[in-house]
Amino acid sequence: MAVGKGRALMESIMVSDVAKGGYPLHGGDLRWASYRYGFDQGSFLDLSCSLNPLGPPPSALRAARKALRRVARYPEPAAESLREELARFLGVGAGSLVVGNGSTELIHLFLRWVGPRSVLLVEPCFSEYRRAAMAAGARVETYLLRAEDGFRLDPDRLAQEARGHELVVLVNPSSITGRFYPDRELEPVAQAAAEAGTLFLLDRSFMGLCDQAVGLAGWEVVGGESLFHLSTSTKLFALAGLRGPGWLVGPGEVVRKLELQSPPWRVGEPAAAALRAALSDRKYLARTRRLVPQWREKLASSLEGLPLKIFPSSVNLLLLRLPGGDVGEQLVHYLGRRGILVRWCADFPGLGPEFVRVAVGRPRQNRSLVRELRNFFDLRGKGGFAGDL
Repeated sequence: MAVGKGRALMESIMVSDVAKGGYPLHGGDLRWASYRYGFDQGSFLDLSCSLNPLGPPPSALRAARKALRRVARYPEPAAESLREELARFLGVGAGSLVVGNGSTELIHLFLRWVGPRSVLLVEPCFSEYRRAAMAAGARVETYLLRAEDGFRLDPDRLAQEARGHELVVLVNPSSITGRFYPDRELEPVAQAAAEAGTLFLLDRSFMGLCDQAVGLAGWEVVGGESLFHLSTSTKLFALAGLRGPGWLVGPGEVVRKLELQSPPWRVGEPAAAALRAALSDRKYLARTRRLVPQWREKLASSLEGLPLKIFPSSVNLLLLRLPGGDVGEQLVHYLGRRGILVRWCADFPGLGPEFVRVAVGRPRQNRSLVRELRNFFDLRGKGGFAGDL
């Protein structure tokens, strides 16, 4: 790559490289990885973002391709047909549902509409919540879950702290640690929020991949006029590149106001068609719930004996703790130079440079990861690793 072109490319991607001193804010940034490690974007084994390892349902891809015939037409302004079908799938009223171009768009729209003066984030969590809250002018505070406690949640303490804020955000199952918090731990928080007039946003983007959840979508957990549920099809159905639609469920009056203040045509027809097809693909959903837990447990057991800590997970990811921050950074680069991307967690509150998150892949992909992890620690043990970075 010519020096001038390389410098221009690096300057163009630095807009997103504001975390960890030049690292991307999110996983899956293949353009950055291609520049950093020298591979074509399509050559990477990307385990830095946790999508369904089965890939998109074939039925969804067929529906998206068919919908391309209609791209000369505007899609439905509020994706009304998709809302009705999604509402039936979730068991909620269509009037309590708003859809968007992935959950991230809805996070920013929701925070902008609510305009809270103070937000309490249960962290570590998805970094877009902090960005969206700050963009909305909110004061952001943290309820920190600690690795030393296994990221255990204290419902009474969180319920007490929730009363002092206008919005509380909890991602369950956690997209960082993989931990699932059952209903009994969330009900005191929801009740305290309702009593204090505090909005409680539950991000359930990984619920469809959670083997501890009751029901596929998990919308039946807790009620209340101050409770909102957020989720997306990008994780369960692996529609990230299509920006598989996300959805927000909440009180009908609030949802209507949010819809009125949101731009139209947020969901393109190919994405809407893909999700409609995916929702009815029962065989795909059954395979997901059968295979993903098996692959995760096999991966975890294959890592036993290595000098790292594996945190229990209920979804398609594993959080690893390395012996030190330097080891974590070395591992991320070692794998990257071998075409494997993982998520370095140095920028998450409550974690640090010694933490790395890996997505669960298909068996062959997981074996590639395990092989390189063993090679990494073998090289470190022989003292010949430093010059490899």
